[in-house]
Amino acid sequence: MSEQRRGTPGRPSTDMVLNGTTQAEIVERAIVAGDLSKLSVADRTAYYLRVCGSIGLNPLTRPFDYIVLNGKLTLYARKDATDQLRRMNSVSTQIVSREFGKELLVVTVKASMPDGRCDESIGALPITNLHGEALANALMKCETKAKRRATLALCGLGFTDESELDGVQQDAMPAPVVVPPEPAPRTREPGED
Repeated sequence: MSEQRRGTPGRPSTDMVLNGTTQAEIVERAIVAGDLSKLSVADRTAYYLRVCGSIGLNPLTRPFDYIVLNGKLTLYARKDATDQLRRMNSVSTQIVSREFGKELLVVTVKASMPDGRCDESIGALPITNLHGEALANALMKCETKAKRRATLALCGLGFTDESELDGVQQDAMPAPVVVPPEPAPRTREPGED
């Protein structure tokens, strides 16, 4: 969908009125339903920064990216997000088990904090017909997936992790981040100091 023109503060834009959608409905859809697609670039940026700020992540490291999942534009956690969360919250992870089946590899990881809170999560990957380096890479990826999922769960965040993107619906795809152009530098008028 093309970028919507912004209305004046407190009033919906022309596009919003014509579509029968108010700013409040758009914000509700973004927050409650998790669909950021109808927000303007400025509003998505503000949302991104507020999410980062609310959980103490540095937005300059791009801890999140966008993905279209089930027809909704939403955020997913990148490696930077889980790495920062582990460091900030002193989360330690321990591999509890590795199970190699005929078709599936499952790694279980326990994540814990110094206060004794803990959580467990699994990472699972298909391994049918994998051998050698491909199997080794699958094991590493599966361990990483389990560690990140456990970290997000322990920290109370329900974000999809980037290591899970291969396993989500086939119509899911990372969405490009649209960065608005920087305003042109203001030129000084003759006589201005």
